Amino acid sequence: MPVISGDGYDLQPRWQMDRLYLSGRLTLRVDAPFTRSPGPQQSTDSRLLEATNERLWQAMAGLLG
Repeated sequence: MPVISGDGYDLQPRWQMDRLYLSGRLTLRVDAPFTRSPGPQQSTDSRLLEATNERLWQAMAGLLG
């Protein structure tokens, strides 16, 4: 399931982790789940891995809009 988070750095900067205050806004965008293949696989080949990677990049690009 592709997930994109945004504005987290503004929400709680790393240099302020000792005192937690949430003054910003956190954005989560979640896409529909997907499977990398139609059924169980005995092994993963480079072609399937490339196709899955491309599908993830497309989903994340769509979430960033």
